[in-house]
Amino acid sequence: MAELNERARTSRVHAGLVAESGVELQDGTTAGVGDLVITRGNQRRLRTTDGNWVRNGDTWQVTATHNDGSITVTSSGRDRDTSVPARSIRLDPDYEASRVWCRLLVS
Repeated sequence: MAELNERARTSRVHAGLVAESGVELQDGTTAGVGDLVITRGNQRRLRTTDGNWVRNGDTWQVTATHNDGSITVTSSGRDRDTSVPARSIRLDPDYEASRVWCRLLVS
């Protein structure tokens, strides 16, 4: 799966849809601004801007990467009713290293 994600990501980078640089995730793939990722674990201590917690299976778009290895993500809308406003959170490197996986979708 990681190999397919990396191939899809390379295509998106060449098309200018995502940033080439980013943060390395648990599966060895890179997540940069514009990439779609999925959280793979519930974490009630991590609260989004609307007060909800990070859930297993939520999908997000990376909106920023940080020097400390964390990423800021905004809900992609694929996991919730589209009438729900976007929510965002900065995921720390410890959570992201074990519980964030690339889910790169080619449009």
